[in-house]
Amino acid sequence: MRDFDRAIAIVGTGCVIVMFLLLVGTAEAHDWFPSECCSGQDCKRYPGAPKRTASGGYILHDGRLVEPHRVRHDGQQKDDAWYLCESAHKYIYCLFPPPGGV
Repeated sequence: MRDFDRAIAIVGTGCVIVMFLLLVGTAEAHDWFPSECCSGQDCKRYPGAPKRTASGGYILHDGRLVEPHRVRHDGQQKDDAWYLCESAHKYIYCLFPPPGGV
């Protein structure tokens, strides 16, 4: 019976370690987004670049308008990608141009 208990303990410990690593990986992927833009799952890489409007906002590929006050230049992304933070119902929280982007 001792071998069985030891095996259960090893499997349980392994599961806890895997869950921890998955959670840490998710946090690192979203840790640079300001909290008002992202709840850990609302932000993702935006393909291409949206069109700039005269008012300082952007028009997304699907025609939605990102108002100027939702365009954020305080992101800490480490690549040259655009990031869009939106709800499941397509409400736009924030748009992050790449560093040095317009």
